[in-house]
Amino acid sequence: MPSLQILNAASESLSRGYRRAAPPRARLVSSEHDRLAYLAARLPATYAAARRVSTEAVARIPGLEIESLLDLGSGPGTAMWAAAESFANLEKVTLIERDSEFIDLGKRLAGHAMSAAVRQAQWQNADISTLGGLTPHDAVFLSYVVGELSPAGLRQVIGKAWAAAQKLMAVIEPGTPAGFSRILTARRELLDLGAVIAAPCPHERDCPMSGSDWCHFAARVERTSLHRLTKSGTLPYEDEKYSYILAARYDVARAPARVIRHPMKLKGHVRLQLCGSGGLSNKTVSRKNKGQYRAARKAEWGSAWPFEDE
Repeated sequence: MPSLQILNAASESLSRGYRRAAPPRARLVSSEHDRLAYLAARLPATYAAARRVSTEAVARIPGLEIESLLDLGSGPGTAMWAAAESFANLEKVTLIERDSEFIDLGKRLAGHAMSAAVRQAQWQNADISTLGGLTPHDAVFLSYVVGELSPAGLRQVIGKAWAAAQKLMAVIEPGTPAGFSRILTARRELLDLGAVIAAPCPHERDCPMSGSDWCHFAARVERTSLHRLTKSGTLPYEDEKYSYILAARYDVARAPARVIRHPMKLKGHVRLQLCGSGGLSNKTVSRKNKGQYRAARKAEWGSAWPFEDE
């Protein structure tokens, strides 16, 4: 086991890599120390984001049944574990990862899973940027991986991934301006390919966020003692910022609007920042509007807002 100082340094290196703006992002995990730091500090955060996204897929696509999953650039299978929690009928998982050591680690972790689909997952040692056609699966996930691709490579991989997605495709990136920029590229490419945007967007028009504003959300992660030590943290939790896009092959129950910032829950009213069919807006919900006020009190950053624009 490496020293805490070595894990701290590896964890900070990973964090800097995820925040890096210039694409393509360098390969972030390339040593045993990096892998251990990923398990301690990054896996819980990446899992939390992927779990939020897979849960949103179930909420936005009525009757969705996912029996097979393709996880591209899978690392040790983090997104697979999250998807298995949300997709009750999951039977088959295929993971493609270029780091053979990560695959070995992922197999060891999967051997302890309660889900048969996770335990029996098929792993392929390959670079997604050089693969030809992909075997069709119900769902395809690209979780925290497209930042390692050039802009041209990103569009190419999105095209191949969408061709393999029979029902659903998810792209998840760090919730930074650079990560959101890659999500926008994926969104435009998917729309050009005829995909239906399921979430987080309430529409398929041009994104109204630009400049210093970007669409991202936060998933709360409870830190273990090792997690805190690895990141030199003091709080028992952290918030993983992420951006994402969900695309589907058929009609979806798209949210009328999305809460894009932390709601301000004040005495007798709640202030919301929303992205809706008419673009960005600020909304104040008074206690007098009982139905909306109840929903506003429960709303969180990233929640679907179930009411149409007034």
